[in-house]
Amino acid sequence: MKIAFIGHKPAYPKIDGGCVASAAFLQNLVDANLEVHYLMLCTDKHPFFEEKFPEDIRNKVTLNAVAIDTTLKPLKAMQNLFSKKSYNVERFFSEKFVLLLEQKIKEEQFDAVIFDNVFAARYLSQFQKNGVKTFVRTHNVEFKIWEDLARCKQNPFKKWYLTKLSRDLKNFEINTLKAADRILSISTDDLKEFEQLGINTDGIVVPVGIKTADYMHDYSKTDLFHLGAMNWTPNIEAVDQVISILPEIRTKLPGITFSIAGKDANYRYSTNEANGIICTGFVSSIETFIKNQGILISPIQSGSGVRIKVLEMMSYGVPIITTSLGASGIEDLSGLIIADSKESMINNVYELVNDEKKRITLGKQAKSVINLHYNPKTITDNVLEFITST
Repeated sequence: MKIAFIGHKPAYPKIDGGCVASAAFLQNLVDANLEVHYLMLCTDKHPFFEEKFPEDIRNKVTLNAVAIDTTLKPLKAMQNLFSKKSYNVERFFSEKFVLLLEQKIKEEQFDAVIFDNVFAARYLSQFQKNGVKTFVRTHNVEFKIWEDLARCKQNPFKKWYLTKLSRDLKNFEINTLKAADRILSISTDDLKEFEQLGINTDGIVVPVGIKTADYMHDYSKTDLFHLGAMNWTPNIEAVDQVISILPEIRTKLPGITFSIAGKDANYRYSTNEANGIICTGFVSSIETFIKNQGILISPIQSGSGVRIKVLEMMSYGVPIITTSLGASGIEDLSGLIIADSKESMINNVYELVNDEKKRITLGKQAKSVINLHYNPKTITDNVLEFITST
């Protein structure tokens, strides 16, 4: 079976959670022994480097990328005020990419196309008019992220504009998912949300396939850390909240530190040893980084979909404190501590730091959850059955 896999950014290098999810799904397709043609857009933020793809992927997948400029254009943003098109989506439209898709559709005669994220599905019509079966792999309920951002804004104009962006994106998302033949949702929560929005397209849940790491966490370590791209508002909000409660945590736990790691962290934060803040910035090796860390603290307040970094840390057996929203899409919460208020967050940090046995139990349970619910082989089998069935 010949598959076109369409991405609005390359899966590699894995510089954020979205890339991790894309890479895992691409691996599912390869492991299913499908003939995959990966056609993607690339930007300054997410460049294409073929050598960053694993050798196995390079040998088995045909890779094609088209560069596009998605930076904010003030004039186009203003023009969008008088349009019902989604500005978030239109930023990913490229005539050059359309020409590539049309050429590949003609040459390859694809059996199906899978759009990796609703933004990539901007090109759905190019395949439907040629009779290709269409699937959308959803990472989030995208418009919900923008709704949350709008709700948090105090400036009236910013609130209004973000509300418009979310409304336009919502219309596009609903219409696109209704038009697609099938949906591959990253979580049960998202699939239920689609159904509540009146989207009756046939769909299944395809979680991110993750293997538990061959790594034993050092549970004697108790310092706090956050790992995630700092160009994503929910991560910024989470880190800001930890920084706001850190002084109170340190009154109970003098000497405890909070490390901030992830893409662009150094542009937003700086090390302040007197206040216990350590800014690490981008880390090339997660395992090397977490060897010196203790507890992941991630008080996510907005956004949609599964937090890939939370799943990754669970696969390493790291003790985790997060919010209900931070655990969104994770059906088995037995490997997490949920704390939805600042007081609960502070109290749980204090209890976990002072109880190594609890840290060990929590970390081991997190690994068990990954093994049970996110096994790549099981996910691959389910994907293959769904996309090959009539």
